[in-house]
Amino acid sequence: MPESSEGGIRMSPIGGGELLLDRVAGALRAAILSGELAPGTHLSVPELARQLEVSRTPAREALFRLQSEGLVSVTPRRGAVVLSGDPGRLAELFEYREALEGMAARLAAKRMDADGRAALRASFEAHAEAVRTGDLAAHVEHDQEFHELFIAGSGNQRIEQELGRVRSQLTLLTRRMSAKPGALTEIVTAHEAILTGIEAGDGRRAENAARVHVRGIFDFYRENP
Repeated sequence: MPESSEGGIRMSPIGGGELLLDRVAGALRAAILSGELAPGTHLSVPELARQLEVSRTPAREALFRLQSEGLVSVTPRRGAVVLSGDPGRLAELFEYREALEGMAARLAAKRMDADGRAALRASFEAHAEAVRTGDLAAHVEHDQEFHELFIAGSGNQRIEQELGRVRSQLTLLTRRMSAKPGALTEIVTAHEAILTGIEAGDGRRAENAARVHVRGIFDFYRENP
């Protein structure tokens, strides 16, 4: 488990195995999204390679991958810094998300079968229970799961792939919103509106609910930079 320290960071070795780059990137991504690597933490390639017991190449490539996800900023010969979200690209990111998730919800209302809708309903109920009991970790998990389910239910792989490219940064932003009093209840209410539209087979209603949900999250970040 990584720990912040005065001299930088502390990471546990990840061991061998196939797809080493994926394992290194996954370990760093998980540490950032969980908050164990706080915004502003400096990530040195030599130090990461030493602590993870890998060569510098997968450590360096993992940082470039996380940069493409909006989680770190890489400076040549200086390593990387963990970001909390780039304010300059925030509007662009949410406009992109609103358009794609809105269309995904519209398509899901028309294309999701009974099993898919049942899974979406179960995810919603698990999320609502997590919020009711104050389980923040479960909230983050079920919040992401709910979105993944209706996006997959759209039957449009291009939309699913495009949203997957920015999922890590969106998860990081959602995690920050969780500190706002009443925010989790607002998210559950927004999800219920999306679910209702999909279960009714009403594409326009589902799309509008998804768009309103994304705009609500964006409004929070504009008001709480």
